[in-house]
Amino acid sequence: MEKKIFYCLVLLLGLTLGAPVSAGNGGAVLTVNGTGIITVKPDIVTILVGVDARAKSADLALGLNAERMNGVMAILQKRGVKKGDIQTRELSLNPLWKNRNTSYDKPLEIIGFTASNVVWIRLHDLDLLGPLLDALTRSGANRIQNVQFGVSDPKPYFDRARVLAVKEAMRKARLYADAAGQRLGGIISLEEGGATRAGPELRALSASLPVAGGELSMRADVRLRVALRP
Repeated sequence: MEKKIFYCLVLLLGLTLGAPVSAGNGGAVLTVNGTGIITVKPDIVTILVGVDARAKSADLALGLNAERMNGVMAILQKRGVKKGDIQTRELSLNPLWKNRNTSYDKPLEIIGFTASNVVWIRLHDLDLLGPLLDALTRSGANRIQNVQFGVSDPKPYFDRARVLAVKEAMRKARLYADAAGQRLGGIISLEEGGATRAGPELRALSASLPVAGGELSMRADVRLRVALRP
């Protein structure tokens, strides 16, 4: 009779407190989630910078693009951006059509070409971002997008977030156990629900606008299953 009352109490607590409680072969099992968040200032920033050049012929478009892109690369070298922090992400040549909705008896007409060259850049000094963007646009860059702030070594911060997540899960487990008049037994399982980074990301911007790195949040989630004892 007492065992039946205990299981009824466990079910009631699971419904009212929002923490799943199940009865296994060795007794009741409590399942709780824990989240840990570490806030850190970014120390790197990555951006996509490119040049789109249009001309009536393919060779003119490519030549104009190469001329402007050489100016971009010269600025990067002058500002101290290392070769290992520069990577080509897009190199394309596409026709420009006069009218794509033409009739069958009238052929499509090409009126020009667009040559595109986009490079990925990583900066280790965030104070250089604003002046660099200004210099790049003056040199001929007309595509600046995907500005993302990050940290050069995120592992220590994620590990600290994981520790906090486990501590939070254990705190909640003790809270539920005390409310149920039970004691915590051994840990049955401990699973990581994921580790993510959240922070400012600018898809596109004007070089004349100020850019602030702000703060990043390193988050870890865990799920804890622990036995309950009378």
